[in-house]
Parts: sequence; C-alpha cells; structure tokens
Amino acid sequence: MSDDDTPARVAQQPDPEAIVEFGDVDAEFRQLVADTLETSESLSIELLGGDDPVLVVEEVDGDD
Repeated sequence: MSDDDTPARVAQQPDPEAIVEFGDVDAEFRQLVADTLETSESLSIELLGGDDPVLVVEEVDGDD
C-alpha cells in the first residue's frame, strides 16, 4: 500500500470533525485511543490501517 492510499480513503469519508495521524506508535496505543473515543455517545470512530494509520472522528447525534 502506498502513502497515496491513505488520503484517498480519508477523502471518501463524509467531512470528518477530526483526522488523527498517529505516526510511529504501537498498534495497541492506536487501538486504546480508538476504544476510548468510542465510549462517547456523540462520536463515530473509524480506525483506518495501512502504512500510516489514521483515526477518523465524526460527530453523531447521541440521541439515536
């Protein structure tokens, strides 16, 4: 997978509130951050893997 793949995948997401680029950290840390943010009723989280993993965060209506 090339470095050009990650931005293309992120660009397909519907206007995220945040994109977290992790850089050189352990996979366990990335998963911990994703799991912690997922506990929020107002956030939708998608952890995109690859050479440069990113976390896409979107706000959702927590009343659903």
